[in-house]
Amino acid sequence: MTKPSRETKYVPVIGIQEFRKGQLAGRDELLFNELRGARHIDKPHKHDFFIIMLFEKAQGVHTIDFRNYPLENRQVHLLFPGQVHRWDIGPQTIGYQLMIDRMFFEHFAPYFRFSFSNYMNNPVIPLSASSFKLLKYEFNAIKDELSAANSLRDIISARAAVIAAIVSKEAESLFNDFKVYQSNPRLAKFNMLIEQHFKTEKLVTFYASKLNVSANYLNILCKKISIYLQLS
Repeated sequence: MTKPSRETKYVPVIGIQEFRKGQLAGRDELLFNELRGARHIDKPHKHDFFIIMLFEKAQGVHTIDFRNYPLENRQVHLLFPGQVHRWDIGPQTIGYQLMIDRMFFEHFAPYFRFSFSNYMNNPVIPLSASSFKLLKYEFNAIKDELSAANSLRDIISARAAVIAAIVSKEAESLFNDFKVYQSNPRLAKFNMLIEQHFKTEKLVTFYASKLNVSANYLNILCKKISIYLQLS
């Protein structure tokens, strides 16, 4: 609904194929890699695929959409297609990556319980010890399945859905605006419409007509919610 800023317009986009050479295990639609030791990305870039990163031990900074997030032990980092990122990772870091193409991501995306905008605005999620243990088990199970000669897509998809559900459970306390959307069904529907149509529909009037309100009213409503969230 807004034009991309000038600073994001010329950021290079890297496809999933660029990472196949270093993969530990993978299929056409999904790669598994490990992050061990120091890594540096000096120039910001985007991806055309989805990434879930599970950090066991971590130090450094991960910059997502020009906001710096300190790396800490037991974290999940989510990176959606089109988000800009770079990082400076310290030598003691141990982490695991799932790189997932858009089509495959759609199979388990509903298990992310909240709006994608919530995750994009809060891409770093701290984990309890128990949730980290569960996620590490599922990551390793996916790696093992990917490494099998007769790996099954359905098993991988099911395990990815479990990962999405666990991440969502841990993320709930971070999403202050979830309660706002729960209390306002029209906002919840607006959020759903954006996720369904954002690729093709950019005008406020389209969403306003779907909600049976004026474009001006929808703008006012969104501004009020934005102010509330900044103060909460």
